[in-house]
Amino acid sequence: MKPKVFYSIASKVGGSGLSLVSQMACEELEKKHMLEQLVCFGVYKNVRITHTNRIFFQPAKLFSHLPSKYYYSMKRRWLDFRASHYLKRSKANIFHGWTHESLKSMHVARSKGMLVVLERGNPHPLYSKMILEDEYKKYKKLNIFHIDDSNPFLRNFNHYRYELDEAIKEIELADYIFVNSAFCAKTYARFGVDTKKIFMIPRGFDPKSYFPRKPQKASDPFIAIFVGELLLRKGIKYILEAWKKVSRPQDELCFVGTISDEVSEMMRHYRKTFKNIKCVGKQSNPSLFLQKASVFLFPSLDEGSAKVTYEAMATGLPCVLTENSGSLATKDSAIFVPIRSSNAIANAIVTLRDDVAYRNRLGMKAVKVIQQFTWKQYQKNLINAYKKILAA
Repeated sequence: MKPKVFYSIASKVGGSGLSLVSQMACEELEKKHMLEQLVCFGVYKNVRITHTNRIFFQPAKLFSHLPSKYYYSMKRRWLDFRASHYLKRSKANIFHGWTHESLKSMHVARSKGMLVVLERGNPHPLYSKMILEDEYKKYKKLNIFHIDDSNPFLRNFNHYRYELDEAIKEIELADYIFVNSAFCAKTYARFGVDTKKIFMIPRGFDPKSYFPRKPQKASDPFIAIFVGELLLRKGIKYILEAWKKVSRPQDELCFVGTISDEVSEMMRHYRKTFKNIKCVGKQSNPSLFLQKASVFLFPSLDEGSAKVTYEAMATGLPCVLTENSGSLATKDSAIFVPIRSSNAIANAIVTLRDDVAYRNRLGMKAVKVIQQFTWKQYQKNLINAYKKILAA
C-alpha cells in the first residue's frame, strides 16, 4: 500500500525552524505523489506544494496582544479545529500532525482508520518538567510549569498546562511518534512509551549555506559562540560562569540570538563586567558568525535536537555539548560535558583554546559525521518511515 499523507502544521510553511522542516517533508511527499493534502496557515513564495489547504481566517489574531504562552496556543488550537474538519473528507491513510496542535485531529483520523503520526521535536513533557523545575528553583524564578491562572479562559490556553495534559494525551493516542534524536527517544522510553512506536528521524542542514571554514591558526583570535534563543534551558548561565573562570581580554564570547526576559538581567550583569561578551541578536544568516568562530558552545539542559548543532558541525567548529543537546555528534567528534557544569565547560574552552591542532582535528571530524544528515537524507528517511509503518 502506498502512503497517502494528510499533513497538518500550525505555521506558514517554508520559513525557518519547524516551518522549514515541514517544507522539506511536504515537498518530497508531493514529489513522490504521497501528499494528499497539507493544512497550514500558508506557504512562502519559494515553496512548491500544490496540494495545500491554507487557513485564511484566524480568530486567534484578536488575542495577539496576549503573552505568547496563550496566543500561540490559540493559533494551534484553531489549526487543529480546522484540520479535523478537512480530515472528515480525507482519503489519506496516514495523518501526520505536530505536538500541541493535533489532539482533535488525531481522534478524527483514528475514527477513519488512519495511522496516526505525532511529530514532536522535544523530550517527553514529564522529563522537561523534571529538568526545568529544578533549574528554575535555582534562580528563584517562577517555574513555568506552575499554572496559577485565575482566569479559566486563559488557563485553558496556557501552553504549559497543555504540555502536561493534552500533549501527553497526544503521545498516548499516537500510533507512532517521530522524534529527532536518540536522546529525545530515550526520554519517552523512560516514561513508559513503547519503544516500537518511536521513530528517530534526524533533521538536516543545507550544505550550500553551511560548509567547512578554513583551519585556524594560533594567531587567529579565539571566539567562542552560542547560537539560539538565550534561555535558561539552553545553559546560558553555565556558559557565562565558565567564561568568568577562563576569559582573557583578547578572547571573545559571541551570542547570536534573542535574549529572553528570564536571562536579560544576568546578561546585563556579565556584559557590564566583561567587555569581550557580545550579543548580536537574532540573525537571518548565522553562518557568517559561525565561519569566524573558534568553538561552538551549546550546553543545553532540555532539547530535542537543535538544528544549529548540525550547522556548527558542518562549519567545522569543535563543539562543546551536553547529551541533552540532542546532537548527532559522536564521542570523538565533540567534547561532551555534564549538564549544569560550568567547570567542565571552562576546561573544554581552555583545552580548545590552547591546542589549535586539536581544535582543527575535532572540527574536521565533526564535518565528516554530519555530512550524512543533509535535508535530502532527512527526506529519504521520512519516506522510508512512512513505508515501514504502513507495512507493519
